[in-house]
This record gives sequence, structure tokens and C-alpha cells, in this order.
Amino acid sequence: MTHVHVAKSGCRGWWRRAGFSLGVGAWWLLVAGTVVLMLPAPTVAVPVEGETAHVNLPGLVHAYPSFPIPVERAAFDQAQRGYLESNEDAIEHAFAAYEWIAITHGQVIKVITRDGQAVEVELLDGPHAGRRGWLTARQLAP
Repeated sequence: MTHVHVAKSGCRGWWRRAGFSLGVGAWWLLVAGTVVLMLPAPTVAVPVEGETAHVNLPGLVHAYPSFPIPVERAAFDQAQRGYLESNEDAIEHAFAAYEWIAITHGQVIKVITRDGQAVEVELLDGPHAGRRGWLTARQLAP
């Protein structure tokens, strides 16, 4: 009878060790997941003045073959303010009062000026090659 008692005790000990190991493993996965979530998002290197880059509009490429950008900084600022404030009048005025040119995803550009998130670019290819316009920094890729 002692032999059977030892077998039961040994079996229970194995389950306890396995449960403890699984609990410790789950704890470390939780800690690692928390650390990953707290890390800052990776930043994309935005080209600096004088460098060439590409227009990056991945979400729009399937819906629209081209995308309008303002030629003047005032139109860029007014349109951005309208987008942030959901002010349709400001957006419509920016489109009606200023000149806009079309760009496409992947189009080659040269960075002319960077002012925070506003970037003046020169189009190096396409129908408006040689023209300048304004984009946000997140719309550029190396």
C-alpha cells in the first residue's frame, strides 16, 4: 500500500511542478508583452533638405491614382487646419483659392524645405516634374 501512496504523491508533485512552470512562463510572457507595448513606435527616417525621396501614399494608391497637393504653404496650412478641426469650409476655401497639383504614390521628389511636419518638395518625375508643392513628413519615404 505504501508503494501506491508514493506513486500518487509523485504524480501530484509532477502536476504541481508543471503548473508552476506554466505559471512562471505565462508571467514572463505578460512582462515581455507589457515592455513591448511601452516601447516607443519606430520612427521612419524622413529625408532632409536636398535629398531625394518617394511619395508614400499606401492607403490611397488603390482608391485614387493621383493625390492633390498645394503649391503654396498658405494652402497647406489652411487645409491641414481644416482637416484637424473637421472644418469643411476651410478645406473647400483652400482648394478653391489656391493652386493644387497631382502626385502619385512612389513618385520621386526632392526635399526643398522642412518646417516641422510641413515639407516643401520638388517633383522630379511625372507630368508636373519641376513643380513644387507641400506634403506632410509622414507622406514621404526614402
